[in-house]
Order: sequence, then structure tokens, then C-alpha cells
Amino acid sequence: MLHVEEGSGNAFDPALGLVRPLDGLEPSEGEPVLTKTAHNAFTTTGLHRLLTERGITEVSVCGIRTEQCVETTARVASDLGFSVLFVTEATATHPLGAPGTPPELPLDELLADPRTLPAEEVIRRTEYALSGRFARIVTIGEALD
Repeated sequence: MLHVEEGSGNAFDPALGLVRPLDGLEPSEGEPVLTKTAHNAFTTTGLHRLLTERGITEVSVCGIRTEQCVETTARVASDLGFSVLFVTEATATHPLGAPGTPPELPLDELLADPRTLPAEEVIRRTEYALSGRFARIVTIGEALD
């Protein structure tokens, strides 16, 4: 699953060449590569149909922006009836500024603000919000078992 924002000029604009599977995660021959334009993996992709047609009832969720795209995907998957494994250690995010913080604030200024949530706290809070409600929190090893 790749997130794309065509014509945006940012890192998610496929024209810049940055939207691609990470090295070592290239798809196998015949494996579908879906692109998304929403904050979850279901809304704009046909993923629900693809999984349902294959009889898949459990999904493992990981990726970038733990509290945004990954959490939203877990919640939507749960709402659609899937059993959800949230693989926290296979997610990543960045510190979050307090409400009203300008999005273009340099990282050093963001981190200097005592109201900023460090990435580790964002991840911990995401686990608390999902655990037992929308997903089961698992390690990479547990997800692979």
C-alpha cells in the first residue's frame, strides 16, 4: 500500500519518485500494489473487496504516521469486521505539536515547546486508544506467528 498525493509537490507526489516500496519490501510477482489517497487503506483502494474475495478475516496493520494513517486503518478495518493486529513496533511517527502549532514549525522549535508530545508518547497513546476496542496490540514476532 502506497500513499499518493498527485500534483502536490510533496514527498507523496509520485512524480518525484519517492512513492515506492521500501528496499526489501518489493511485491512478489502478481502481488497487487494498491495506492491510497485517504488516511486509511480502505476508502480509496478496493482493499476491502480484495480481502473479502480472498476470504481474509484478519489484518496486520503497520506503517508510517502511527496516530494517523495506521490508526485510522485499524479502526476502519475493525468497523468492517476484520480482526486487527496492530504491530506497533512496525509503525513510525514524529512529535506532535499542541493544537494551533503551525505545521511548518522547525523541529527544534517544536521539540522546545513543553506542550509537544514526543513520538514515543504519541505511539503509546495510540496503543491505549486501540487496545481492546479496535485492535490487538502485537509485536512483529507475534504478527508473524
